Amino acid sequence: MFEWIIEVDTHIDIINFHYAWPESVTANYGYNRPINYDESGFAGRADSTYLRQAWSFMLNGGAIFNNLDYSFYVGKEDGTGPNNAPGGGSVSLRKQLHFLRQFLERFDYINMKPSSYLMAHAPGLEYYCLANLGKEYALYYDGRNQGFAWLELPNGSYTVEVYDPDKGILVETYKIDAVGRETRLRLPRLVRTAVSIVNDSLAKSKH
Repeated sequence: MFEWIIEVDTHIDIINFHYAWPESVTANYGYNRPINYDESGFAGRADSTYLRQAWSFMLNGGAIFNNLDYSFYVGKEDGTGPNNAPGGGSVSLRKQLHFLRQFLERFDYINMKPSSYLMAHAPGLEYYCLANLGKEYALYYDGRNQGFAWLELPNGSYTVEVYDPDKGILVETYKIDAVGRETRLRLPRLVRTAVSIVNDSLAKSKH
């Protein structure tokens, strides 16, 4: 659900939500606290539901995605049990969430801010963007992919890496030169797509 907190006590260090929408981050980002998706579930058993929730929440500026996993129970302490509960959980989902963590750790994450406003045009897609403006960008797209999107980028040369969040693999790497306000991104026609964009001058400084 979408939660808008009216007041946060100075003694509170982390804002926790159950079953939170990504907009819960947007609405409460000004409190300058880590915002935690503290519990998932009760939205069916499909792994894809909770994978979508995790990517959307984290790429909108969330700090933690802490999901229920119904594949763990007495007799199946290794998390391999069949899931017949009203929520998600499986070996496959845990691998997919691990890839989400690996993807975010590629970036200077704590210096990035929610920046979905930079998406100029992405027909058929729900999208979220984290950015350290002019340096690095993390994007997530979900929906009816038309094969492209337009993003506002400062002039410069960038390396684009496109990933499949479901399979946890790199799909494509290419270069773009941003000249003018909006730059066209080429997207493979996936149900879910994660994109890393790094300014080449920043990449060189890391080596």
